Amino acid sequence: MAPSWMRASVCWKSALPSAMPIEQIYFESDWRYRGPFDDELELGIVDARTRLTINATPRTRSGMDLYTVRMMAETQVRFEDVNEYVIVPMTDMLMEYLKTISDDLRLELMQGIRRY
Repeated sequence: MAPSWMRASVCWKSALPSAMPIEQIYFESDWRYRGPFDDELELGIVDARTRLTINATPRTRSGMDLYTVRMMAETQVRFEDVNEYVIVPMTDMLMEYLKTISDDLRLELMQGIRRY
């Protein structure tokens, strides 16, 4: 696992319905290639890629199935004179982009999964 300054991590709790207990929900995306943000361009970055990992672990409370959901992002970049991708600290614009993804996912979990 990458050191904390190389990854973004968000944690929140959500109620997820389940017919049977699930020990863990784990999702890892493929690397998504993207153009560099403006603040990355200023650093000489010419290409970037990001991968998301979402992990949900159960926390049962008062008969409800609660999960703690964590989203972690990893990013690698390529500089003009280097052919390989390298890990560098995330820029402010990338962190804002990842926060938007996290907020959207949180909203979907909080609004989309309810028991009536």
